Amino acid sequence: MSTLALGAQNIARVFQRHGIHIGITAPVAQIHEIAMAINLAGGHDVVVSYERSIAAPGRHALVIGTKAEAADWTDGTGLRDLVYLPDRNADDIERHACIQQLGQVAEALHQLLEEATPCA
Repeated sequence: MSTLALGAQNIARVFQRHGIHIGITAPVAQIHEIAMAINLAGGHDVVVSYERSIAAPGRHALVIGTKAEAADWTDGTGLRDLVYLPDRNADDIERHACIQQLGQVAEALHQLLEEATPCA
């Protein structure tokens, strides 16, 4: 089993325990994988975290932040995004909207990865 598949399996278990729709597991695992690759390559720092959110239909959100290594987290540069995670009862529209947002985040992170400075 690949590392990504194992990571997705663990994410699905956590999502299930917290009532988050497991249909979004693969794109979330992809975001974690790209974030890890960026952090290991250097040049940028990426943080992926989760928070409870009363604004989100499922009460949870995925938060992504990036910055250049030399930058400060408060300087206003880099990617800042929050994606509301649908609960297990979400309809197809909510789930597809979330998957689309996660795809956009993954694409933005992938672009950063392409620009990352490889480690020696």
